[in-house]
Amino acid sequence: MDARFSSKELDIVRHALELLVEAGDAGLTMRQLAARADMRLSNVQYYFKSREDVLKAMVSVYFQQCIDDVTSLTRAEQNISQRERLHYILREGLKHGQQI
Repeated sequence: MDARFSSKELDIVRHALELLVEAGDAGLTMRQLAARADMRLSNVQYYFKSREDVLKAMVSVYFQQCIDDVTSLTRAEQNISQRERLHYILREGLKHGQQI
């Protein structure tokens, strides 16, 4: 979980991602997001002033998850050589990207 965002903000970001996947870029509007999150538009705008702010938050959450994943990979594989660790991280990182 990204500590920079409240649980409500993370919930809005989750709904935004679902909407983006289902409706594409043009379908991700603040009004559609409010409806998806079962919130009033003004409440969504309290947390995110604009669509661009929502998109920035989505990117931030995504990259924080990537960082967390890589950090856990490096911790899990500390007893192997640096070369083997790098190979492992790259392989697992590529698998992570494919899953997304």
